[in-house]
Amino acid sequence: MKQAGSSPCATPEKRNGQSALFLAILIGGLIILIAATIAFLVFTFISSSLGFRAATRAQNVAAAGVDDALIRLIRNKDFASASPYALLLDGSSAAITVLRTQGKATIFSTASVAGYTRGIRAVASVDQATGEVNVVSREQAAF
Repeated sequence: MKQAGSSPCATPEKRNGQSALFLAILIGGLIILIAATIAFLVFTFISSSLGFRAATRAQNVAAAGVDDALIRLIRNKDFASASPYALLLDGSSAAITVLRTQGKATIFSTASVAGYTRGIRAVASVDQATGEVNVVSREQAAF
């Protein structure tokens, strides 16, 4: 039963409650949006730094592969490896190929760590008379 003088519209007290609820939902939504943005940025930063570390490790393992091939050339001036041999380093490996042509040795070393592949190509001159090995060039190989 309706009382005389009552209206179907909300009273000022109810309107204040509605605006407070709207404001609370708006502020809560903004807080959730800011938290999600910060979480995304932290995840992206961690992923990129882990990727950088993996790529750097792959580069270092490939460089160690070139150094290993140079040591083998110094010990044996006739060393060649047409099919790749593996060098294991602390859970990572490099595939190294040594190709010989008229007093020169071309060394290809590739390593993959967590999906990041890096390679190094080096050219060394090998004196057949003395066995002296000199590095002519050393560069990162493009993939």
